Amino acid sequence: MMQAMAIKVVIDTNVLVSTLSSRSVYHWLIEQLLNEQYELHITDEIMLE
Repeated sequence: MMQAMAIKVVIDTNVLVSTLSSRSVYHWLIEQLLNEQYELHITDEIMLE
């Protein structure tokens, strides 16, 4: 049986920060990242922010 592959995403730093609040409309995204439904990729530019 094959394991489903996670969707690879690159998220803007401001969007990622906005997901942290449980009151944010984007909080679902951090929940899915933590549940490994997405595979987060970070660019050098994002790391330098």
